[in-house]
Amino acid sequence: MIEEMTSLVVAPYFHTYLKLVEIPYLPSELAASQELVEDFLNDLPEEKLDHRYAEDKWSVAEVIQHCIETEIIFCFRALTIARESEIVNLKGFNEDDYAKASAKQHWKKSEILIYFDAVRTMTNCILNTMSSEQLKKVGVASDNEIQVEALFFVTSAHYRHHLNVLNERYL
Repeated sequence: MIEEMTSLVVAPYFHTYLKLVEIPYLPSELAASQELVEDFLNDLPEEKLDHRYAEDKWSVAEVIQHCIETEIIFCFRALTIARESEIVNLKGFNEDDYAKASAKQHWKKSEILIYFDAVRTMTNCILNTMSSEQLKKVGVASDNEIQVEALFFVTSAHYRHHLNVLNERYL
């Protein structure tokens, strides 16, 4: 794990993701993970989006949708923690419930790329509004302390983790 990642305030289970961070400079790490996701999707045959490696597992598109929507939630958490004057305590979310509740059943590559790029643009815009003091702020989410800066690194590493899973188990 990159040494800078060990000083971030995160729940222990986020270290699984943080060890995948390759670039300790946040804007560059986000750009690198964006390129990885876009390359993965651009190289993926359209018919593979609905592929599941087992009946009870998410499809490739659902995995990517999960990552995108987790990025939205993490951005909300980062923005809330950074802007509030008091320490905030944000509730968690159940990723399986979110996936089941989606009305979107079949994605086209172009649709999921638009969704991903729009959310990543939002993430970068939010990051650009943060001061160094705000990035250091700590709040509580899912009953664990979390640092604003860590939320952005975990977002990037979360994609890296799931792309590894997709490449190992799905393709």
